[in-house]
Amino acid sequence: MTRALARAQEVGNRRAESLCYHALGAVQYLRGEWSGSREAFNQSVSLAWDVGATFGVVLGEQRLALLETGLGRLDEARERLLRVLDIARNSDNMMVQVHSFTRVLSTLCLNRLEAGDLAGATDYLAQGLASQQETGECIPCDALLYPAAVPVYIGLGDMDRAKWACARAEDTAATFGSLAWSAVTSHLRGILASASGDSESAALNLRRALEQFQELEQPYDVASTLEALGDLAGSPAKEQSGDVDSRDCFERALETYRMLGARPGEERVTAKLAEVIRHPH
Repeated sequence: MTRALARAQEVGNRRAESLCYHALGAVQYLRGEWSGSREAFNQSVSLAWDVGATFGVVLGEQRLALLETGLGRLDEARERLLRVLDIARNSDNMMVQVHSFTRVLSTLCLNRLEAGDLAGATDYLAQGLASQQETGECIPCDALLYPAAVPVYIGLGDMDRAKWACARAEDTAATFGSLAWSAVTSHLRGILASASGDSESAALNLRRALEQFQELEQPYDVASTLEALGDLAGSPAKEQSGDVDSRDCFERALETYRMLGARPGEERVTAKLAEVIRHPH
């Protein structure tokens, strides 16, 4: 992407520059290079505004908000996403109309989950599902919607709906055979099994997700999976989780969250680690 960006700059193609910055920011986000990712997304959005590429503006702002959510800039991210919804509603661009609402509403759902606002997350999820019904299914959009739905339904205690969302996420991942999406579904299976009291299956799936995310070099997802494994090891059914050590998992997750600047994750795991240290198993 760096080479493509240099070529776009060389020929003065600002629309291509915007696309390249967007793709570069997405890769940097996954690799944990969050400072560079934020800068790339800002450049992408600025260029998209300059050339009148509304869809590029919407997607760039949505990804910026996802990054800000991970950093703990929750109110800033939410305000950004609400502005993006207004832009999308006022646009007559077909790509914007079809491919914006589900993504933005799914990100709002994740934002509210990170804020501990289950009611807000549930509302945005319902809006996202309604938007999907209106515009039709879209694999790239659904790849964000269903992973957001699973923890919401788990939080609500609606395990049937959580299983449904997990199955849909698996279908979405299978369509392209993507290792990254497969890792996400392994993680979802793991947290669903953990919430259902099946610690053996939870440990199996979470370990698989951890290996996949490590292979992909996606540190935030690695930390999130380590946190889930730590939660599992500290559960009442911990004997079924094998040789998982909650303190080790939490310490490794905390180190990564701190490296990324992921404040919500850091604060959560700091509290969990302190509890483990106070009450070792």
